[in-house]
Amino acid sequence: MKDKQKLFDLQMADKQLEQLKEHLERLDRQLSEVAAMRKSLEEFKELEGQEELMVPITNGVFAKAQLKSKDKVHVNVGEGVIVDKTIDQAITLITTQLNQMANYREQVLDQFNSWIQKAEGLAKELQVQEG
Repeated sequence: MKDKQKLFDLQMADKQLEQLKEHLERLDRQLSEVAAMRKSLEEFKELEGQEELMVPITNGVFAKAQLKSKDKVHVNVGEGVIVDKTIDQAITLITTQLNQMANYREQVLDQFNSWIQKAEGLAKELQVQEG
């Protein structure tokens, strides 16, 4: 009976590991996207202020636009609320988000590693009992 419980626990650990792995992959994609946002803002900051830009209208559709000012950008802060920020404020905001996401990723990675150790321990116990 003990073997069945350990086997069940090992299967549950495997499922948990798979879920955590998928979560880590999603976090990695999100981190890449936010890092790209920050890079775009840093590049935008270097513009002179009168350049012609390609502005996204929808996914894959762009329009040419003339940049009148680069003093402020409009930032969606959630819940459909858009606020004006300076470029530096927007970069700081995104950097803060990036740091928070990286810290959260580390927490999830710690959980993943903990589950690996648990699964390895269960697998060893089952092997010893079989042998």
